[in-house]
Amino acid sequence: MTELVIAYKSKLDDKLYELYTQRGYRGDCGYRGGWFGFIRSLDPKIISVYKRNWDTHIAFEGEEYRNWFILRWS
Repeated sequence: MTELVIAYKSKLDDKLYELYTQRGYRGDCGYRGGWFGFIRSLDPKIISVYKRNWDTHIAFEGEEYRNWFILRWS
């Protein structure tokens, strides 16, 4: 398992949040229909998503999936 930490208000965070709002997601960080559900929908290899100190933490099945996620969404 490999984790990616997306810092709050980083370029990647801003880009993902823009996509989140474009797709019509609303609400807080709840799993269904919220930020966590949106992030999980971006890649089937995501194991878990959670927030800590405003940063988004994403766990992947392996390092290669984390790298592909960064390449795709950066």
